[in-house]
Amino acid sequence: MTHTIERRDFVMGLFALPAFAVIASTARPLFGAESAARTLVVVHLAGGNDGLNTVIPIHDPNYARLRPALSLAARDTLAIDGQMALHPGLGGFKKLYDSGQLAIVQGVGYPSPDFSHFRATEIWEAGDPNGGVSGWIGRFLDETRERRGLRAVALSNEQPPLALASSSSPPVTIDDPRDFTLPANAGMLRTMYADSARQGGTRAVVGEAGLETFDAASKISNLRQGSSAGYPPGELSTDLRRTAELIGSGIGIEVVHLSFGGFDTHVNQLGKHNQLLTQLGNAFAAFQEDLRRRGLSKQVASVIFSEFGRRPAENFGGGTDHGSAGPVFVIADGVRAGLHGQAPSLASLDNGNLVFTTDFRSIYAGLVRDCLRADPRAVVPGAVPLALF
Repeated sequence: MTHTIERRDFVMGLFALPAFAVIASTARPLFGAESAARTLVVVHLAGGNDGLNTVIPIHDPNYARLRPALSLAARDTLAIDGQMALHPGLGGFKKLYDSGQLAIVQGVGYPSPDFSHFRATEIWEAGDPNGGVSGWIGRFLDETRERRGLRAVALSNEQPPLALASSSSPPVTIDDPRDFTLPANAGMLRTMYADSARQGGTRAVVGEAGLETFDAASKISNLRQGSSAGYPPGELSTDLRRTAELIGSGIGIEVVHLSFGGFDTHVNQLGKHNQLLTQLGNAFAAFQEDLRRRGLSKQVASVIFSEFGRRPAENFGGGTDHGSAGPVFVIADGVRAGLHGQAPSLASLDNGNLVFTTDFRSIYAGLVRDCLRADPRAVVPGAVPLALF
């Protein structure tokens, strides 16, 4: 079950669901090690990002052969090793890569890829090549349901993504956290919950949860735009700034989900893709600087994925069509920076598509274990965690 709560209705929704949608305390159980959990920021590049022009095999002759118009010259790219380079618009990513904050997992996909936006997104959000009705983050929430609170948030004015679908911790969508206000009957509700908290048993649990809600709602309603990190203009920058504000409020959010769209580049790809990747790189460089200034950079990790890549061969419209494998990016202080996995071969294609070399479930399993501090076996069954931390 999911719940959509927008703008000022958000706080009233919290009071309507005190036992489930209350704000967590800062203490969180750990799994496997004594290091603290991180807040995970999940960013979906909606539309199908062209991974081949994002992380580029600049010295592979097949790259230019398959893309006579769309291939980028090595001199125009941002080299990261002797074989691979970043798109020139990703100067922000190059800065993070050079400072040891960016891991690039190559060739990420799954068996029998689906080329429908809807179905492929469902697969990635479910964390299951067969799709499903629960999300991979939702299963994490279910497996750690003893952690109370508003644990997962989507910054959106739409329905929560499938990734957050949970039976125990209803996800919430938020448009702008700074629009929150306490309800007019807040005083009466606080008194009611305080009375319940004194009675013991189940009533006490609900009462204490309600009081936690008031404290957190007050923090959210007092959020102010106050970053000097120099975010560039754009929707992604706005969402990342709001994400930093939410995490910095201290209300204990464990997962924030964002979507940044426009990557369905069937025609006239070069200019559009450059604009999108420039926004992506610069926004995340500013976000990491914002977290550093807030003293949060070691408490947050971001993962960036797209529902599929594009076909290696360009089409007749100056663009690319729906494809398969692509890169996934993980950004954090303390990440094992650099290239991970194997770049897909451009000489051995499967019906004109790239063959994946890293199963996406291994990334999720590693993030559940190493960032969210939970056991990945029930969240992503059968996956071998990829060690990125």
